[in-house]
Amino acid sequence: NVTRVDDVLADARAAKEAGADLVVLSIQWGNEYQVDPSGTQVAQAKRFLRSNAIDAIVGAHVHVVQPVDVINDKFVFYGIGNFLSNQSSQCCPAASQNGIIAYLDVVGSDDAGWHIADASYVPTRVDRSNYTIVPLPQALEGDLSAGTRSLYRRVMRETADVLGRRGIDLDVRSFE
Repeated sequence: NVTRVDDVLADARAAKEAGADLVVLSIQWGNEYQVDPSGTQVAQAKRFLRSNAIDAIVGAHVHVVQPVDVINDKFVFYGIGNFLSNQSSQCCPAASQNGIIAYLDVVGSDDAGWHIADASYVPTRVDRSNYTIVPLPQALEGDLSAGTRSLYRRVMRETADVLGRRGIDLDVRSFE
């Protein structure tokens, strides 16, 4: 564990002092292939989001989707899964081919200030046959084999279930 919370907070404060309207912390943390966030992730998220310097967290590293939570009225995506990966069910959990694109809806003005009002996501899957990222809502609108359609629907359900494990219900959106 090389995350130094005080150093990260100092960097975030420096960004705000330099004029950043919002700071979204992108952090590599957690235990690989573990769907539930570790105690360390939860404790660090609480410390980060107590600060006025960090407005949201988008975590990565564990290769599977982890839950989303709201702490101090701020979003934390503990883990967004894999975006593009060569991992397969031969080496790793099948869920290592799943991911999300996290959206944070920023509202406000220069005069009134900016804040993150809401969050949503696009569930994705790696197509290892040609190494592309498949935005699942759009793919399901297309012509798919019955097996692929069933897989994509299952992945979407599983992703929604994992994201919602901490009681937060996010909207699914199409990739824009």
